[in-house]
Amino acid sequence: KHSRSWTMADTFTRYMGVYYSTKSHYNFSANIVAGSIIALDKTGDGDWDHMGFVTDRKSTVGNVGYYNYKVAQHTSDYHEWAATSKCGWDEQSDKCVYARVRG
Repeated sequence: KHSRSWTMADTFTRYMGVYYSTKSHYNFSANIVAGSIIALDKTGDGDWDHMGFVTDRKSTVGNVGYYNYKVAQHTSDYHEWAATSKCGWDEQSDKCVYARVRG
């Protein structure tokens, strides 16, 4: 058995609490570190739609215009850098809200 907070991004994020949130992907990338639990509200409606776990972050902004970070997540069972086409954390709409979850 498992709790809803383990399988539902919104429930987990609300249970743990949000440490930091922003609509700016650049500011978000500057405020996460390896070990951060991150959440994404894709439509800005106040419900957290997706989560991931940061396993690494480059200390300099590369040619992508933000601090590149590596995300582990269940969707498609991948572990990729945000700047790769497979990841998608950096390709959200202007309505998107990014969060660093307390933990």
